[in-house]
Amino acid sequence: MKKNTTPTWFRLDTSAKIYPARESVRDTTVFRVAFTLEKKVDPVFLLQALENIRHRFPYYNVHLKRGLFWNYFQTNNNKLFIWPDTPHPCERIHPLLNNGFLYKIKYYNKTLALEIFHGLTDGYGATEFLKCLLHQYLFLLGKVPEKLPGIMSIDEEPEINEYEDAFIKVYEQEKDNILVKKRSLFGTKHIYQIKDKLMPQGYYNITTGIFSVEDIKRVSKQFNATITEFLAALYLESIIHLQASQVKKKKNHRDVALQIPVNVRNYYRINCMRNFSLFVIPTINPRDVANLQDITNQITLFMKAHLTHSHLLSMIEDNCSLAKNQILKFIPVDIKNLFIGYISNTMGSSQFSGTLSNMGIVKFPIEMEKCVTTVTFLPSPSPHEKCSCGLGSYKNNIYMSFGRSIENTHIERHLFRRLVQLGVHVTIKSNQ
Repeated sequence: MKKNTTPTWFRLDTSAKIYPARESVRDTTVFRVAFTLEKKVDPVFLLQALENIRHRFPYYNVHLKRGLFWNYFQTNNNKLFIWPDTPHPCERIHPLLNNGFLYKIKYYNKTLALEIFHGLTDGYGATEFLKCLLHQYLFLLGKVPEKLPGIMSIDEEPEINEYEDAFIKVYEQEKDNILVKKRSLFGTKHIYQIKDKLMPQGYYNITTGIFSVEDIKRVSKQFNATITEFLAALYLESIIHLQASQVKKKKNHRDVALQIPVNVRNYYRINCMRNFSLFVIPTINPRDVANLQDITNQITLFMKAHLTHSHLLSMIEDNCSLAKNQILKFIPVDIKNLFIGYISNTMGSSQFSGTLSNMGIVKFPIEMEKCVTTVTFLPSPSPHEKCSCGLGSYKNNIYMSFGRSIENTHIERHLFRRLVQLGVHVTIKSNQ
């Protein structure tokens, strides 16, 4: 028998180091991927499916441990749980109540969901994990073959590429090619952030707009933009309108900005199942734009300038600077976490007004596709942004989900109304 060479402990990847320092009851750092199935979920078969795949994802089935200088992950051999879904998703995961695991598999009626600590992975890794779980579940039910193309095989040993730090790998390969002048990790602009009272802890209101891919393609093309660029423009227009209603004096209006994650796997073919995403932050001065076309033009120019090989390399260098800092390296982890948490919650979170996270097109093998009706993605709640958006495309529809920690529905209401005005039919669903 081939010896399993997968390690029993893992360093946090370069992006993950920030999340243990940030995590709190308000800033849970837990995001969600959910599939709606044709049939009601059977929890007995679901738990068995989770047990069957656990050995394939050793880098997710871990405890978060505290070392002298850094946090690290260690193999968790405890019993696995599955959980009935709750009205308010992306709640804080308490390891002691979850047998030490940093993710939860949830179910309700026809919904199968994964809620996972961002320190483990990003949207891509979470989606591939949930697809593998769904495949195994459907296989146990006799609905699909044991193996399907495009689904990770549980008979294979995890590859090193899946759990190594992809940022460090790319940096080491290309550090001599970094031509862009090193940027500051944090901006200096004062960005507008939504002013509203937070709801009680644990409340997270979700509104999902469902609309046709063809409809939004047609409208985006009219504005000479991609779908992501156009929806980002609408999102920023909504924030500009909200600022105008909350800050009466125009001279006091601040710039608005969106944090948009970028899947670096689209630029480097590394089969990474941990975090391998960067963030670009298009920023708009409300005084410089007169209409939606102006906003869209600025975003398309920004994305064209920033989604380049050289600029991505400079961001990777920025990302790796924390891990490679020789002074920070030998500071005890408790002090380090205080420092990282403070920087993240002040200088870091002050750079943007909201988040638009696009998981892209989700595809299944044809045998599984007939069993899945919808796919949704939801970013973690944030006390700073107060309203964030997760975007995903499945079959012929786009699912645009806003998560709010506040009562004010201005952002999603304005955006979906604008889509309707532009000829896009929108169906609304909510957990309220």
